[in-house]
Amino acid sequence: MRKIFLSKIFSFIIIIIIIALLSWLFVFLYKNFYQSFIQAYKVSVLQKEIIKETIDSSLFNKIIQELQTKKNINFPENLNKTKNPFSLYLNSN
Repeated sequence: MRKIFLSKIFSFIIIIIIIALLSWLFVFLYKNFYQSFIQAYKVSVLQKEIIKETIDSSLFNKIIQELQTKKNINFPENLNKTKNPFSLYLNSN
């Protein structure tokens, strides 16, 4: 009776160890091989896409220049002389 019980425990422990080793092997292969292959594939795809795209530097410089001119808008020097469009609403109280 005791031998049967020990053999069941031993076989259960062996099965648990095998499952743990197979799980560790799966995780190891996934992290070290599969992901590196996928990353290498993504890099090659991105390199092919980058080569196809060309930048029009003259258009880029023109857009940057237009943005700079919009930033440098000259405001009136004396803003106190400008008429307040909301003065009618402010004085009606």
